[in-house]
Order: sequence, then C-alpha cells, then structure tokens
Amino acid sequence: MFLNDRTAGVALILVLVLAGVMLHHSCIPNRYRVNLDVPGFHHSIRLKFNLRSDREQQNGKILMKFDALRAKILFLSPLNQVYFQLLVENNRSFLINSRKKKYWQGDFNELIRKMWAIDLNFDDLKRLIQLGTIPKQKLNDTGLQLDLVKHRETGTPKRITLRGDRVLLDLKILNQRQKKGTVQFYWKVSQFNRTDIDQVLLYD
Repeated sequence: MFLNDRTAGVALILVLVLAGVMLHHSCIPNRYRVNLDVPGFHHSIRLKFNLRSDREQQNGKILMKFDALRAKILFLSPLNQVYFQLLVENNRSFLINSRKKKYWQGDFNELIRKMWAIDLNFDDLKRLIQLGTIPKQKLNDTGLQLDLVKHRETGTPKRITLRGDRVLLDLKILNQRQKKGTVQFYWKVSQFNRTDIDQVLLYD
C-alpha cells in the first residue's frame, strides 16, 4: 500500500508527536500530584542564574516547585534543555541526570557547595529567593556579601547577587506563583544507577 503526499504528511506528524511524547517521558522521570485535602500552599518560581567562579562559568534557567516540606527543581540550559532534576525533602537531595540514567543522593549543602561554591541549606535558599529573607549569620560565617533588589509593589525579590572570594552568583527572579494544596513527587529509582555527585553533574 502506498501513501499519497497528504496521508504521508499526516503520518509523519503523528510519528513526530509520538516521539516527542516518548522523549518527554524518558527525560522527566518524576511526576507530581497536588493534594488539596491537606491545608497548605505550593509555590512555583522561575528564575535565571549566572555564575562565575574560580573553576567555571555557568548560566541558565531554574524552575522550582515546592511546598513547606518538599521541592522539585529543574536546571535548564538557556535553550530550555533539562540538564538536571533535583528533588529535596528535609534537606536530603536526589540529583537526577536523566540523560545518563544516573542519580546522586545526599545532603543539599554538599550539592550547593559543589555546584555554586556557597554554603546554604535548602530552607535558607528557598526563603531568600521566595521572600527575600537574608540568612545574615550564615553569610557572615562564609564571607559572602549579598545585594537584594525587591519589587516595589509586592516586596518580593527581583534580583539577588551573592559575592565571595571564589564566586559571583546572580539570580534574576522572573515570576512566582502560589496555589492551594501541597505537592508530592514520584520517580522510579529502579531506572537509574546511583553514583557520586561528580558523575551526575557531568553533562556532555
């Protein structure tokens, strides 16, 4: 049986759509569910980051979704490619490299020191980005200086700059939203191999 040009075009579109769906599901292994039965809210924040350190230079985008107990963070390239996914609960982290089918499990502080050369736990970083709450004692202990610009209307952070001897980190908050309900995240650990943090952070 032969396909005419119109039928072949439709078939090709269907194949491309199906391939896109399969690729999306293979690259983003974790799902989430909003629980409206539990009192509380969850938040979504989108931001850009630019990092310069004594080791490297990075820039890209970050998508955060979190409630009071847990969070999911996507690290994206400037062209919106997913580099890494991060699940956080009680300062315990799962860093996922879907491309390499690898993950790392450990303390958030260790991860952020490795990635950005700063020493903050997840709650400190979350409150800083969401509310502009400055962890003064920790910044003093680590020798970091912070510049914070807020929106006039809402008082929420617009731009955050962290400076230290080894690092300059610039965060630009693009938008943030709050909705009712808590969130739960799911991913299949059996599909991935646990390894050290350096192997997961490799993206080539």
